[in-house]
Amino acid sequence: MLNIKQLSCTLLLTLVSVGTTAAAADTPSLKLVQEGTEIITDLPPQIVDGHVMIPIRTAAKLWGKTIKYDAKAGVVEVSDRMKVIWEDKSKSIKLSGSPGEDGMYKRMGISTPVFTRNYLPIKNVTTNRDPQVITADVTGDGEEETVVITNIGYGTGLSLSEMVVLDADGSIIPHEDPLIAMMKQFTGRVTDEGVEVELNGKITKFPKAQIQADPAYLFGPAIGSVLYYSVENNTLNARAAVQISPAQFIGDLQMSYFYKNGILQAGQASFELYPEYQGN
Repeated sequence: MLNIKQLSCTLLLTLVSVGTTAAAADTPSLKLVQEGTEIITDLPPQIVDGHVMIPIRTAAKLWGKTIKYDAKAGVVEVSDRMKVIWEDKSKSIKLSGSPGEDGMYKRMGISTPVFTRNYLPIKNVTTNRDPQVITADVTGDGEEETVVITNIGYGTGLSLSEMVVLDADGSIIPHEDPLIAMMKQFTGRVTDEGVEVELNGKITKFPKAQIQADPAYLFGPAIGSVLYYSVENNTLNARAAVQISPAQFIGDLQMSYFYKNGILQAGQASFELYPEYQGN
């Protein structure tokens, strides 16, 4: 019986056709390179019948797969390497991800008592903060939707959230990008007196005395480094931090969604200074 290590050395996977029928012995040695880094394999890549071949175990690792070998049945099973990263046992909901070597989940899937979806359109998800799965009627149709909120982090304390809303059948309900919606509604500027944030015609002034940043690093109010989603009272919300330098954040833009024409649409945003800056 072959063990997995032996299997990796004997089973080869077609990688790409090279348009030649030269025998492996007549071809130069090959290197397997991923993004500029050479990958060392148990059996070197070789050309067989005009195709570049690599060990299947190596291919599985490169593409985030797992392999199982059933010698009795003569079956090699290739499957996604998924790990349960969040679970609500009371509602029988599981969120799974395919862990990468960099500590990020490369692929997300969800299972509920009603539906299973093996792929969610979410980018790399950090393991630094647990994802959230919330059931709520955010569309107002009388049925609960499933809201998946994940975090893609930088490792610097800043955080961006991503969100997917699924209907009762597991279909994705589209939603407007909150950052773009907020950018359409607000602007700001640096003045001699400090910083001004203008949102839908309302101006909030941030005095110069409260600016902690070096003038060389000061810029007009901006968003995009910190974004959080939340669900409260069946309402989907988004909140983005407003910053005036790489290290100083002065308040939050907040916005709620409403459902219309099959889309969760962004409502009117509001701005609020952080408590330490209010009343000054």
